[in-house]
Amino acid sequence: MSLCIGSFNLRRFGDDADRDIPLIARIITSSDSDIMAIQEASGELAVTRLCQELGTDKWTFSHAAADGFGFAFLWKRTLLSLTAGKTPISVWDSAFAARLKRPPYVGFFGFNNNVVALINIHIVGNAPYSEDKQEEFHCLCESYSPRLSTRPAVLRLPVMRSCLETII
Repeated sequence: MSLCIGSFNLRRFGDDADRDIPLIARIITSSDSDIMAIQEASGELAVTRLCQELGTDKWTFSHAAADGFGFAFLWKRTLLSLTAGKTPISVWDSAFAARLKRPPYVGFFGFNNNVVALINIHIVGNAPYSEDKQEEFHCLCESYSPRLSTRPAVLRLPVMRSCLETII
């Protein structure tokens, strides 16, 4: 069984984004993703409307925002569940505060009798592979890898979707 993970930067996706919601829902549906990590989702109402457009009988979501910047996870209800009913958390570890420009949004999902941890982050930097981006990426690896019981699969998603074939 495979899990298809998508990532979508919805630039300035706030509560006034009604005009874009049907298009965004069509893009997510056509990607055939099972879970979608969204960056720049500043408005929970916009994410709620997006989930409604996708069909709340099929999709659900979790959202967090701080300082006008937000993240969301949208996932297929029948395939994934939040572990232990916990909502994803926004993590701002003081030891890494100087090295990360924005806190990541971390979700733990039940899938195929396993737990999948996803880190949703918007790494800043001026160039596609700038030193700032590399530093933030390495900081995340240092912070989270020791906490995981298995070797993490790192997906860098320059495209919208990637699939994990049964690696867990």
